[in-house]
Amino acid sequence: MAQVLISRLKKRADFLNARNGARSHERAFVLQLVQRKDDDPEMRVGFTVTKKVGNSVTRSRIKRRLREAVRHADFPIAARGCDAVLIARIEALNEPFERLTLSVSNGVNQALSKINARHSKANVANRAAKGQKRPADV
Repeated sequence: MAQVLISRLKKRADFLNARNGARSHERAFVLQLVQRKDDDPEMRVGFTVTKKVGNSVTRSRIKRRLREAVRHADFPIAARGCDAVLIARIEALNEPFERLTLSVSNGVNQALSKINARHSKANVANRAAKGQKRPADV
């Protein structure tokens, strides 16, 4: 897969915006992904670890593991211009690192496919509202 530039998500508004996006549930985290409307080619990633997961040492360790997993993960070109939020679970602490990295890649791919499915359904609905036929019927 191609190299995708990754930066951090830091503003609360961006975290709240990602909440409305597609979700992917993995063993070690829940991933929320939303396509941005700007032309920035970077993929921005944010991390959330709640106090339910553990004390501050545990939460920091999980965040470090997830940051490194994102750094090593392979993302498709379609991930450019997306915001992703990883909401950690306690399983992220003991998950083997290779599996954690693979889960990040799979989670992004699943969320992207959900976004694409939403867009294709919306396009079909728009065509139907305009009285146009589907491409297969043409």
